[in-house]
Amino acid sequence: MFQSFIYAMLRDYKRLNLSSLSKQLSSDYQALQYFFSDSDWSYDNLNIKRNNILKKQRTTGFSKDGVLAIPKGRLRT
Repeated sequence: MFQSFIYAMLRDYKRLNLSSLSKQLSSDYQALQYFFSDSDWSYDNLNIKRNNILKKQRTTGFSKDGVLAIPKGRLRT
């Protein structure tokens, strides 16, 4: 569910809200509402899962031949 939620958040919405996300995910609106407002979840554990998903993706993961491009003027020292 978490991976689907992340992908749904990246879609182009005029307004990103739980109603549009629940429709995109074919999920129950009340379940999403509970997850964000009342459930007891650990930010650190959720962030670890998010990072693991990003590492596995071809476009966001690590590569020994990869390049990090930083636009001029964007690097703060």
